[in-house]
Amino acid sequence: MSIGRILFLAIFLFSSAAILAGGSLAEKITYQSIPQVDLSDLETVFKQQRLKSDYQSQLLKSLDSFGGSNASYQTLEEKLLALVVPAEYRDLHFQLVAAFAELNRDQVKKPEIKERLENLSAAYGWLAAQLSVFIVNNF
Repeated sequence: MSIGRILFLAIFLFSSAAILAGGSLAEKITYQSIPQVDLSDLETVFKQQRLKSDYQSQLLKSLDSFGGSNASYQTLEEKLLALVVPAEYRDLHFQLVAAFAELNRDQVKKPEIKERLENLSAAYGWLAAQLSVFIVNNF
């Protein structure tokens, strides 16, 4: 056999083995790297995200609809109590409801309540603009 044929045969065998090994390696990578996803977990995450989004928009609408003159703090408190609150925002919600309940009962504590609302405004960026407008209009 000539050296050319030996070289051709060696290259052919090497490339065939590489292709076969690569095919099985590709299968291993494809099937082993795809994580198993539990659809119920995915659905729960989706529902939580939607609940957060709905809560944010409804809270902003409630603050926006508060006119100050013909609406009372009690009305705003009742609107907030009617909202469905995601777990992540329970503390925020409690602080807002408590602040509006105190404003409804005791106008003397206005500076203290204003400070608490300003702290909430700083802590929750998505709420900052609307809550700042509320503070300016009511304090």
